[in-house]
Amino acid sequence: MTPGRLQLAQGRRRLLGWGASYPGPAVTTEALAARVAERFDLRTQRHARLLGPRLGVKTRHLSRDFSAAVEAPRPGARNPELAAQAVQQAQMRAGLAPDALGYLISHTSTPATLLPGGSAEISRLVGHQGAHMELRQACTGFANALQIAFAMTAAPGSAPVALVGAETGSVFFDPHSLSRDAAQWVNFLQMGDGAAAVIIGPDDAQPGPYLHAAYFGQCQNPPAPGLTLRVGGSDAPNAPGGAVQFEHDYDSVARHGLALLDNGRAALAQAGWSVEDADLIVPHQASGAVAPWLAEQWQLDPERVCAHAAAVGNLGSASIWAALDDVMAHPPVRPGPVLFLGAEATQYSYGGGGVHLSEPKASVFLQNLVCKVPGRTLLQGLNLRLQSGQLYLLYGANGAGKSTLFKLLAGLLDGQAGLSVSDQGEVLARPLLGRRGSERALLGYMPQQGGLYEELTVVDNLRFRADVLCLPRPTERLQVQATAHGLQPVWTQTVGQLSGGWRQRVAFAAAVLAGPRLLLLDEPTAGVVEAKAQLWSRIRALCNSGACVFVSSHDTEDAAQCEHLIALSQG
Repeated sequence: MTPGRLQLAQGRRRLLGWGASYPGPAVTTEALAARVAERFDLRTQRHARLLGPRLGVKTRHLSRDFSAAVEAPRPGARNPELAAQAVQQAQMRAGLAPDALGYLISHTSTPATLLPGGSAEISRLVGHQGAHMELRQACTGFANALQIAFAMTAAPGSAPVALVGAETGSVFFDPHSLSRDAAQWVNFLQMGDGAAAVIIGPDDAQPGPYLHAAYFGQCQNPPAPGLTLRVGGSDAPNAPGGAVQFEHDYDSVARHGLALLDNGRAALAQAGWSVEDADLIVPHQASGAVAPWLAEQWQLDPERVCAHAAAVGNLGSASIWAALDDVMAHPPVRPGPVLFLGAEATQYSYGGGGVHLSEPKASVFLQNLVCKVPGRTLLQGLNLRLQSGQLYLLYGANGAGKSTLFKLLAGLLDGQAGLSVSDQGEVLARPLLGRRGSERALLGYMPQQGGLYEELTVVDNLRFRADVLCLPRPTERLQVQATAHGLQPVWTQTVGQLSGGWRQRVAFAAAVLAGPRLLLLDEPTAGVVEAKAQLWSRIRALCNSGACVFVSSHDTEDAAQCEHLIALSQG
C-alpha cells in the first residue's frame, strides 16, 4: 500500500461556527450489554467486560432503543434530523441567518434513504434555500468535504459553507448476529450515533479560529476493505433476513491503521505543521483506545492526544467534527495549533488539517523604533506590525539596515556595547530585548551567511541546533528535515564542501527545525538558482501553517512572491 497523490489545499479559511448533536442520554457499555442481554436472551456481559476496556469506549449515544432486533431510529433521532440540529448550532455560533449559507455539504455512510440524499432534508430543516450535496463516505468524508469547501471559499467575500457529518450506525446492527459473527462485537461495543457540523468562510483577516493545510490522500494498492456495507446497493439490493450490517475486519484495520496516520503526519509536515509542536493531536476517533495507542507509537504525551471517542463512540464521518466541537468547548491550556488526522479503512484514505483556535497577538509590533550605536543611527522612526500566517518581504538596497533589523528581532544585538534602543516594542508578545533562551525556539532565524559551522557535517549542524534549543525527539526532527528539504545526498558532507545553493537549503532547514511561529529569512535566495521555486514553495507552506514569515531581499523577483512589501531605505 502506497500513499498515492496528495491533495493539499492552499491558504487558510475562517472557522465561523461549529456544533454537535447526540440522540438521547449517554449509555454506558455495561448498561448497553445488560439491555441487549435481557431483551434478546444473549450472554453479553462477559464479552463486554473483556473487550470493552480494549476498545476504550465508556459511553455512547444511540438513536435506537433496542426494543427489536431490527428497528428504525426514534423520531427526532434520524440521520438528517441530527445533522440539522448540529448545523443550527453552528449557525448560531457563527451569527448567521438561516439562508446565509452559500452551500451545504453533508457526508455520511448511514443515510436515512438512498435517494434522495440527506442534504435535501437537512437544508429544509435549517432553512437553507441554496445549493447542497451529500457525500456517501465514512470516516474521511469530512476531509473530502473540506477540500470542496476550501475551493468554494477561496475568493474574498465568498459565502460561507456548512459541512455536516451524521451517522446512525446503531440501526445497521442485529443483536442476534453476536452469536454467529465475532467481528460484530467490535461494531456493537464501539459504535455511537450523532452528528457534528462546521461552517467555514474565506480568510477575512479577522481574529480566528482558522483552518489550515486541508489535505486528502487516497492510498494505492490497498488491502481488502477493513469496513464494508455490502448489502443495500445495486450489487446486492436485498438483505437476507435481518438488518443490513457492517462487515468489519478488525485485524486488517489494526495492521494498516498506523500507516494511514503516518501518511497524514507526512502530509501535515509537507504543509509546515509538526506533530511535535502541536498543542493537541486529534486522530481518527475509531475508539477510545486509539489515543493511548497512538501516543505510544509516536512517543507523545498521552495528554496531548484527543480521546473523544471514549465518551461518544465511533461516529464515523462525524467523528472529527464532533471532536473539534469538544476541543472548542474544552480548549488546550495553550491556545495554539490543533492537528486533525482522519483515517478510513473502507478505501484506505486519509485526510485532515490544522486549526489555530485563536489568533495570537501581532508576531512583531514596533512603533517609532530608534536603534543607535555610538556615532551612528542604525534604524530610526520604524513602525512595524506583522501578523501570523502572513508573508512579508523587507525590500531595500545593500546597507539599508535589513540585516540589522533582523538581528535586533532575533535577539542577537542584546547586550552589545553602546547599543541604544528606544520604544522597544514586542516580538511574539515578548520584550524586544532581554528574551530568555527558551523563548527563542519560537523564532527561527536564517542569517545572510547561513549561520552554519563549516567544519561540521550537515547532520551535525542540525543536531547541534536541536541540542541548543533543547528540542524533544531530535533524531526524528532531523529525519523529517532531511526528507522535506531533500538533504539526503549531502547528509554526511561537511558544510564547507557544499555549493552556495546547498548551503542555503541546509540553513533554511536549520531555521525551521523547531517549528517557529516567527521565521526571519535574511536573503534566503542568495546563491539559489535551480531550487528557488521549491524554496518559495516551502516558505509558503510555513505561512499556511500559521507562522509569520519575514523575508529580506534586494531582488525584485523575490518581491513578486510576497503579498506584503515593506521598503527600507537608509534605516
